[in-house]
Amino acid sequence: MDEYVKLAKRATDAFVVLSKMRTLALKTWQDMEESKVEGPPAVKEAMQAYHASLITLVPEVQGNSNLGRHIHFNCRGDYWDIVNFDIPTIEGAIQKLLSVPPPESDKRFGFDDLLHVKVRDTALPLYRDGHMKEAVVRAYEEVFIEIRRKTGRPEDGAKLINEVLKPEKPLLIIKNLDTESGMSAQKGYMELLRGAYQAFRNVLAHPDPELRVSAQSAARHLIFASILMRAIVEAKKPT
Repeated sequence: MDEYVKLAKRATDAFVVLSKMRTLALKTWQDMEESKVEGPPAVKEAMQAYHASLITLVPEVQGNSNLGRHIHFNCRGDYWDIVNFDIPTIEGAIQKLLSVPPPESDKRFGFDDLLHVKVRDTALPLYRDGHMKEAVVRAYEEVFIEIRRKTGRPEDGAKLINEVLKPEKPLLIIKNLDTESGMSAQKGYMELLRGAYQAFRNVLAHPDPELRVSAQSAARHLIFASILMRAIVEAKKPT
C-alpha cells in the first residue's frame, strides 16, 4: 500500500507539471505566427526542464508519446501536437498506472485510506453499494461544497474556481504565491478543478442511461477527488 500512496503522490505532482506544460505550449502556439519556423529558445528550455521533471516523477510514461521530439523541434505545429496529443496521451498513461490497485489490497475497497475523509464518508458508501456514477458525482460535489464552505461564495463550476483561485487576490491560496512554484501550483489547481467540473462532474451529473462507470474507473475518480479535496482543505486564506 505504501508504494501505491507514493505513486498517487507522484501522479499528482506530474499532473501539475503537465498543466504547466499545457499552458505554456498553448500560449506559445497562439503567440507564434504561422510563418515563423522556430519557437523562442527560452520556451524550448522551459519545456525541456518540465519534461525532465516529468520523467523523474513518472519514468513509467517515458516513450509513451512524442513529447520530447516535439519539444526538440520547437515549431508552431509541434506545440499544437503537444497540447492535443502528447499531454493527453501521458495523462492517460498515468491514469492507467493508478488503475492498478496495490496487490495486497482488496480489489474494490483497498483504496479506502487513500481517500480524504470528506470523500470517504459521503462517496464511498455509494461506491460500496454499487452506485458508481453517483459515487463519482458525489465525490466531486463534496470538493465544491468545501470550496463554498471555506469562502462563502455561492457560485459553482468554473465561475467559482476562477473567483476563488485567481492568482490576483485569491480567496484561497494553495501555496506561497510569492514564489514561482507557488504561483504555478495555484494556476495548476485552477485548471485541474475547472477540468474536473467540466469533464467529470458536469458530464456524469446529467441523466444518461447509457453512461456507465466501472468500479475501477470510479475508484480512480474518488482518489483524484481526494487529491483535490486535500488541496482545498489545506489551502490558506489571505491575511
